[in-house]
Amino acid sequence: MMMTAVACHKSGLAFAGVHDSFWTHAGDVPEMNRHIREQFIELHSEPLLERLYLELKEKYPEVTRHIPPPPPLGNLDIQLIRDSVYFFS
Repeated sequence: MMMTAVACHKSGLAFAGVHDSFWTHAGDVPEMNRHIREQFIELHSEPLLERLYLELKEKYPEVTRHIPPPPPLGNLDIQLIRDSVYFFS
């Protein structure tokens, strides 16, 4: 949400949000939807689970012995989110 809020602010859109509910002026919804998709792609293009696992392993080695490493990535083309009609509505 924060990444979307920053992107909306940078492009001059009014933005408000609570949990998974985002708001802007009706005429700006298409642009906000574009920002939501772009920020989702940016966020999920990073190896988040791998980073978390490595950080936990470094800070809490006694605990992470019992935690399996993250599963391998699948073959989803995250770029397809841009064209997903029902990604966010």
